[in-house]
Amino acid sequence: MFSKRIMWVPILGCSLFVGIGAEAAETAIENGEYLAIRHCMDCHEIAPGHASVKLVKKAPPFAALANDPEKGNEAYLKKILGAGSHSLMLEHAGGMLDKNQINSIIQYILSLKKS
Repeated sequence: MFSKRIMWVPILGCSLFVGIGAEAAETAIENGEYLAIRHCMDCHEIAPGHASVKLVKKAPPFAALANDPEKGNEAYLKKILGAGSHSLMLEHAGGMLDKNQINSIIQYILSLKKS
C-alpha cells in the first residue's frame, strides 16, 4: 500500500540513507487515529462506528473526505486543516497540534480511502 520513502539522517557528522517503509507509515496512521479520536471526534465521524460526539451536520465523515475525488488528497487536507473553521480545531486542541501531528491525521484520513 505504501511505497518506501528515502530521507537523509545525519549520524556523527555523516549522512546515511534510511528507507522509511510500511512500518513508519502504519505508525503515522495509528498516531493519526489516536489524534482524531482525541481532537476530531467531537465534530467528525472519524471511522464507521466512531460517530461524532456533537453530531455537527457540516462536519463530513473522514471516510467521505478520503473518498471524495476533490478532497481526498494531501494538498486539500493540509489546506483545510490549517485554515478557516479548522483554526478553531487547533484552538480546541490547545494549539498543540504540530505539523507532524497534522500529517499523521492526514495519513489516517487517507487510509480510509477505498481501493
